Amino acid sequence: EMESVMNRSELLEKLKAGESLREVDLTEADPLYADFESVDLTGADLSRSEVPAGVTGKAWPYGFADSYRAPRWRARFSGATLERARLDRIVGWKGDFRGARLRDASLVEADLTDADFSRADLRGANLSGARIEGADFTDAVWDDTTTWPESGPPR
Repeated sequence: EMESVMNRSELLEKLKAGESLREVDLTEADPLYADFESVDLTGADLSRSEVPAGVTGKAWPYGFADSYRAPRWRARFSGATLERARLDRIVGWKGDFRGARLRDASLVEADLTDADFSRADLRGANLSGARIEGADFTDAVWDDTTTWPESGPPR
């Protein structure tokens, strides 16, 4: 059961207090530069319902141009628990997912270009339509239940 939609100041407050973010709705929290290292985000929703057309490829050093409401953060999720979390359509460009637990997480159509998934657990994760060019999957774990984009699993 999803909790109420959390705004940015509530999110930063909870992060500062080291509180769990299980099952929370962060779709409106705008987590720009928020640090989720080792945070429990089981079942949390960080997805975006839409990315307006015509904004492809405008990459900036920390994600994408601020001209649209995709979460645009240099994501730090190292060691975080993201099991069953929804990260659909996030811009996780150069995101840090080292050692993150992403079992059964949804990363549909996410931009994970150059993201670091080393030692991450991706069993059951859905990355269909995601961009994973340049991403690092060294020592990451996945299985037959992991769904990869059409380009297939990392080689």
